[in-house]
Amino acid sequence: MWGLLATTLVRMLYHLVIAVIANILYKPAESRASRILKEENLLNEAIMESISRLIEFRQINAEAEHNALRRKHEWKETKIRVLNEWIKRLEDTLRKEGIPLPEYPSASGAACWAPPS
Repeated sequence: MWGLLATTLVRMLYHLVIAVIANILYKPAESRASRILKEENLLNEAIMESISRLIEFRQINAEAEHNALRRKHEWKETKIRVLNEWIKRLEDTLRKEGIPLPEYPSASGAACWAPPS
């Protein structure tokens, strides 16, 4: 008798455990609307992430272009400074040798008498 009772209790416990596990693992089917909303949210997140990446990419490109233009400007300024120093030394040499300085062209193309300041 006790054996039958123990067997019955074990079977009931087994079925109870199975029912609890099934209840834990059970996920109700999603409705079509909630699935569509979830997909829409995922798409919105993907779009926002793509937009953020594009903004970062454009910012990096703008910074790179700015740096390139700044370096180009600095190079031109250096070139102008070197040429001005060379012209100054040439003028000093010509004055020292007593050779008259050539006329500087004006903005309109006509010659003027004074060097630009």
